[in-house]
This record gives sequence, C-alpha cells and structure tokens, in this order.
Amino acid sequence: MPVRSHDMFRDAWSLMRSYPEARVRTTTSRAYYASYQRCLQWEQSLPAPGAPSRIRGGAHQQLIDRLENPSGQCSKSQREKSRELAKLLLRQRELRELSDYEMTATVTGPLGTEQMRLTQEVFDYCDGLAHPPASTRTRRRRG
Repeated sequence: MPVRSHDMFRDAWSLMRSYPEARVRTTTSRAYYASYQRCLQWEQSLPAPGAPSRIRGGAHQQLIDRLENPSGQCSKSQREKSRELAKLLLRQRELRELSDYEMTATVTGPLGTEQMRLTQEVFDYCDGLAHPPASTRTRRRRG
C-alpha cells in the first residue's frame, strides 16, 4: 500500500513523543521528508511549475528553487504561497541535515519541536488552511 505524506507526518509525531536524541534526529528527518513530499504534491496542482534558478542541485534543491521562482502562470496567491513554502522547506532541510550529518552536535527536543511546527505550517499552506504572513505579501500603495 502506498504511503502518503500525511502518514509520514503522523509517524514523525509519534516518534517525537519520546525525547531520546536518536528519536529526535529520526523525527526531524522524517518530518522533513513528509514536507518535501507534500510540497511536491502541491506543486503538481499548479498551472505550471516554477523555474529552477540553478542548473545543478539534487531533486530537493531543485524543488526549493522552483518554489522560490514560481511560474507567471500561477495566481498571485499561489506565487506568495510557493515562495513561503520554499522558505519553510529550506529551513527544514537545514534542520534535517544537522540531525542526519552533524553527529557531534547535540540535537534535543526543541529542535524536533521546531521541525514539527514547520511541517505543520507546510501542511496548512498546502491544504489551504493558512496563508503566507502579511509581511511576505506585496503591499499596495494607496493614493
């Protein structure tokens, strides 16, 4: 049976309930991959994918690049949401890389909690339950 991004996120939450460092590291990684998969699904709902700003980079960096540079065929709200998702996913990838590769760093519950909060934001944006903060939106001039 195929796994869904929501299933991965739910699994990460269940791992987070106990705070030994190895579990926090696992949770941080699992939550990132849930967000990555959810962003991929959301991108497929757009009229056209964004343009990658780099020629090189793995699949994850290319997705972040496409989200940072949404297509002009997207609505204004889709472009704002896309850019916000790129920021969230980039921060989550940084946390995942710390958890997965920095074995001398202490990774504790607060880092895992931040990753889970960011994952919830990604899901809320993708599911239409939240919108980018006003500070990231283009402001109209009055006059």
